[in-house]
Amino acid sequence: MSNCKACRVCAGVLGSIVILFVAVAAYVLIRFVPDRAESYADRDLRFKYGSTGGERASGFPYWIWAALPQVCPDKLPGPGYASLGLIYEPGKDLPIGVSKR
Repeated sequence: MSNCKACRVCAGVLGSIVILFVAVAAYVLIRFVPDRAESYADRDLRFKYGSTGGERASGFPYWIWAALPQVCPDKLPGPGYASLGLIYEPGKDLPIGVSKR
């Protein structure tokens, strides 16, 4: 019986250590991983692709944005977001008017 009680105590201590580690890791990620929008030195690029700040509170994750046309091509009228009228420039992964944080 005392052996089982010791196992419960050890499991509780180990669980507390894991929870503390996860909390510290989450704090470090939030505190030290930068959450900045891309910046552009060129005025034209800043106008086309610069952030207005709205994506931070209600933005759409980039990896979902990039994957949706491949995952659900039957939901679009044609290939990619260009079929919805979004304008892409050569060499750019986002259409004009869409910013990345």
